[in-house]
Amino acid sequence: MVEESTAFFPRKYWAATDQAVVGKALVVGPERANHNQARQARPTPSGLGWTAYALLRLPLLAALTVSMKLDRTKELIHGTINEAEPYQALAHVLESAIELVQIPDNDFCWSSWDDSEEATKEIQKLLNMAKSYALPERVEVGVLFAPTGPLQEVSLSSGWAEPFLKVAEKYDQVEKLLWPNS
Repeated sequence: MVEESTAFFPRKYWAATDQAVVGKALVVGPERANHNQARQARPTPSGLGWTAYALLRLPLLAALTVSMKLDRTKELIHGTINEAEPYQALAHVLESAIELVQIPDNDFCWSSWDDSEEATKEIQKLLNMAKSYALPERVEVGVLFAPTGPLQEVSLSSGWAEPFLKVAEKYDQVEKLLWPNS
């Protein structure tokens, strides 16, 4: 039985939430349930949203307890780019990208990456360059944030497209600082 204090966040709100989700139960998104499974989950008890209840009823979908704050991403989205330190700004954008690809239960099926580990490794390489003030090739970084690039594909299939677009806008600002003639 579900305790009253348990909070359920559909997967599309994981990265968008402004509150830390420490100790909360996160339920895998409804896209994992087929129509017949979801139909069997009705009717819903009062006070419990249909999605959360349907997911509780499905044995293949488990609730996860995670500690996910996305601090660097929130800081980036709600802050401004320091134009005097473009390498640090690039590092911040890449740190945010790493936070996003490490969200539990991301779907990598449409991206060029197989999983979170592979995505993190590729982004970390670029992050290490930026932190050592070595400018990576523009195309290596730009492709990550491009429309239909691997980050956007993961964001769309994992439910955090809106936060991704905000991070991509910050990357566009940084790109103009680091590669002004491109």
